[in-house]
Amino acid sequence: MESDSVSSSRADELEWRSCRKCGRSLRKKESIERGIGPVCFRRVLEFNAALQAAAAPVPAPAPAA
Repeated sequence: MESDSVSSSRADELEWRSCRKCGRSLRKKESIERGIGPVCFRRVLEFNAALQAAAAPVPAPAPAA
């Protein structure tokens, strides 16, 4: 039973040797651990930053004097 979990984890490790977003091969350890390549990761970060900027509260206009 233990050998099944070991072989399963090994299969998972090998499965993510390609980017989950675009399918390109991953070479760097950091990318393999993340499961996403550097270009796709940068795009995800940029997208998240844009979402946060769009969701930021708009300041109320100053009252007229």
